[in-house]
Amino acid sequence: MREEITVVDARSLSPEKFNEYMEQGFNKKIPFIHTIYYHKNFLKRIELINNLDHNPYHLFFYMIGPFYYFDDGSTPIQYFYGEHSRYLSNEALRLLPERFQRQTEKYQRLEYIQMPGCRWNTDWINETWIYEYVKNLYKPIWENTQQERGKYVYICRSKRNNKQRAILNEDLLIPVLKGLGISCYALEDMTFTDTVRLFKSAEFVTGAHGAGLSWLIFCDPGTTVCEIYKREDKKRHFLHLSSSIGLRHVRFGGVDTGGDSGEDAHMTVDLKEYEKFVRNLYTNQK
Repeated sequence: MREEITVVDARSLSPEKFNEYMEQGFNKKIPFIHTIYYHKNFLKRIELINNLDHNPYHLFFYMIGPFYYFDDGSTPIQYFYGEHSRYLSNEALRLLPERFQRQTEKYQRLEYIQMPGCRWNTDWINETWIYEYVKNLYKPIWENTQQERGKYVYICRSKRNNKQRAILNEDLLIPVLKGLGISCYALEDMTFTDTVRLFKSAEFVTGAHGAGLSWLIFCDPGTTVCEIYKREDKKRHFLHLSSSIGLRHVRFGGVDTGGDSGEDAHMTVDLKEYEKFVRNLYTNQK
């Protein structure tokens, strides 16, 4: 276990502190930053908590990332995560190194504990190790994939879930993308392995702000990222991710939200401005 982790017997807390612990953490399954609480004398086993495991940002950085605190690179890590039919998290857990040993049933005489929380902020993660740690867990998938010159990638918003930040004129945008040499990909139609290799091979990635950009962790340093989103002061997740791992991040804000000032408003892209913006990026990239 990493030295920054504190382990606390919840039974040693004052009544006031214990009530605070129950209300703010245990009952709501919110992990405490860099702290593990327990309240039985049984052997311990990790219980992985479902924090929106269909969302790759949550899956990679809220769920899988905290394994770092227990991981020395060789010692087996046994953990419980119940059976379910969600493809993304099942594959992400199946493809972890062999030392990660998932169990789908709980056993008596064991106390199941949450992993400690990271320094998660609204729009970024204040843990310098987390992106490279998660990337390297899947090294056998990407290590033989090289970045391809001219591999330009557009990430479509999910066809089945476009409740937030949909590109309303995406049908008109696609011909513009093709004219720029950019190929379109719907990640929900791809396997986990193919998605990792797609991002590893990409020289240029563009798309609307969304969890699909979490796969940027597999890109080579120097990859250009053009994120489509209206506001510069909000949703800075992928600016921080990109700067942390050496990607070149820019944001294209030439979109119309129809007067909706909300952070998750649908967007209509100014096609001429987008084409001009990307061509300038190409020029500066050379």
